[in-house]
Amino acid sequence: MLKLRALFEKMIIVNSDIVLSVYIDTDPTVVGRNRSAAMIWLKDSLKNTRKDISSGLQKEFDALQKKVLEEAKHHISTGKSLIMFASADFFEISQPKVNVKNEIWWGKPSLGQAEWILEEYRNYGIVKVDSEKLHYYIIGLNEVIDEWEEKIGEDTLAWQVKHLKPEAFLREKAIPGLRGGDQKEIVERHISEEVQKFWKSSSPAIENIKKSFGVKEIIIAGLDTQADLYQKCISINGIKIIGKITTTKELNINDFLTSAQNIIKEHEKELEKKLIDEINNKSGGNAAASLGLKPALRIIQEGRASTIAIKHNLDTILLECRDCTYVLPNDSVECIKCSSKNLRIGSMKSLLPPLLRKYKTQLNIISHHIPEEIIRHDGIGVLWRY
Repeated sequence: MLKLRALFEKMIIVNSDIVLSVYIDTDPTVVGRNRSAAMIWLKDSLKNTRKDISSGLQKEFDALQKKVLEEAKHHISTGKSLIMFASADFFEISQPKVNVKNEIWWGKPSLGQAEWILEEYRNYGIVKVDSEKLHYYIIGLNEVIDEWEEKIGEDTLAWQVKHLKPEAFLREKAIPGLRGGDQKEIVERHISEEVQKFWKSSSPAIENIKKSFGVKEIIIAGLDTQADLYQKCISINGIKIIGKITTTKELNINDFLTSAQNIIKEHEKELEKKLIDEINNKSGGNAAASLGLKPALRIIQEGRASTIAIKHNLDTILLECRDCTYVLPNDSVECIKCSSKNLRIGSMKSLLPPLLRKYKTQLNIISHHIPEEIIRHDGIGVLWRY
């Protein structure tokens, strides 16, 4: 069982075009859905998919189909969704705690929905600050997906004053400036210097969070004075500090994470409003932005789109040309690029993200600030490169 990001990174380098990709919504809270219905859908969809597979590959498909059904029986009752990738060389599963759209693909790994989810629920970092330790949390997909601690060295006075008897560390020769001075003041100053040195040493760890987890924003948590001082101590590039949580002894982990989610939500609202306002303003003169699905698909595939904003619950069907992979609106009867009528149906969440990756267009899923003007144009807006 892999976390979704690890699964995505593993599948994106797979070159095989004989892969069975399965996305199943198993959320029992969805109206009219139960988990037995999910199994019925899976069996029917596998049967329909098999009809389109050449006879030479049907035996291999049957073996993968059997494996998928066996695994689904074990996992379909344990979460909101089930994602599986099956081939002769691997079988990978993920169960993100978010909903997916039911889909099955045969061919290259279908990563669109996974990529969509990773953008919609992108990772954030939290650094919980203490004088003795730093606790790192990675928040993504509505849960803590990783956490670890770094502790100050046991050879420091900051550690020793809390864990050893006074006679074990209060030696004049061990503390510069202690002789002849105010012992309490000098010890406190020495400890403060050690703690700040420890905090400064965490800068590379925070920058590594960006590389390992795709984190671009972090939240600092700690006692009021500690959080402020820590923020002054660190030097980081490419990561923005978006908020602060003041902790207390009474603050439990659930309250702590709820506070973090509220900060993240407000940050995302601000970013979304800024982007949508820019698209709205620029589309008025039709000089640097467009609204609507059809213009968006055309501009993206011309390589002219820098950023696309999409209403988060948009459930549009698209078509993809099997011969040249051009993506079209669902009312198309043939490919406008190669005139082929060999088209296949797919959801926007499956077909659009790989297209955006191909043409280096930034995907932004809008959950909060959606003006009526955008809604009237399919819930889609695009900023142009030129």
